[in-house]
Amino acid sequence: MNDLSVLREWWPGAGRAWLSRLIDRVPSDCWLCDTRTRGGHLCPHCHQSVVRSRHSAANRCSRCCLRFAASRKCPDCAFLEPAFDHAIAAFDYEHPGDLLVGQFKMQHRFILSRPLGALLAGALHEHRAMLPTDPVVVPVPASRAALRQRGFNPAGLLGRHVAAALGWRYAPGTVRRIDGPAGVMAQKYLTRQARMRNVQGLFQCAAPVQGQHVVVVDDVMTTGSTLHAIAVVLKNAGAASVTGAVLARTPAHDRQQPA
Repeated sequence: MNDLSVLREWWPGAGRAWLSRLIDRVPSDCWLCDTRTRGGHLCPHCHQSVVRSRHSAANRCSRCCLRFAASRKCPDCAFLEPAFDHAIAAFDYEHPGDLLVGQFKMQHRFILSRPLGALLAGALHEHRAMLPTDPVVVPVPASRAALRQRGFNPAGLLGRHVAAALGWRYAPGTVRRIDGPAGVMAQKYLTRQARMRNVQGLFQCAAPVQGQHVVVVDDVMTTGSTLHAIAVVLKNAGAASVTGAVLARTPAHDRQQPA
């Protein structure tokens, strides 16, 4: 099964749809519980366990998709009004979904991009009422250091699967990352204020987006500083709207970094 999934990632475009249909018929093991399933996807039970988090919170920001405690205002939007219009997440960054993110990013299992991309495409389809009919999908570009370490860009693979599943145009070169000689410190090590400073001037728009509706894809969203910075760049270039599509959204109470 895994060999077929790897083959699909590099198959020419004309045969990729045929190969996808073939893979969907091949028996495989669930990534979380080893139950027999098909096509490299999660079993129905684990699928429901992962996506349950996006339906379980009464207090979730309609703008940035943050789950936060009752009787509080959204701490992220209170700190900085986001430049993006909406953010949609496949699930919250907590058990068991965080295990999938860890396998995907830290264990370099890039073939997980197919089932994870399907989860994100499902979330976007569920919220299709707030989305334009024909947006362009743009992944958050990875740093050179991250590409050397992993060998792939998680957001890029997710974005490609999302675009294919929903019939949207995929434009991976639209946003460019400008890394200096010393690189940029990874966001996960920084406080909220430091994250905002860290991404200032880090991105530029490298393709025309005038009047277009853009869906920016990323793997994990914590404070939204990266998505905000990219949305600023895209809107300054004339984008009509910017929606964030993230695999996992970190709940406010689960953050290890100071707010």
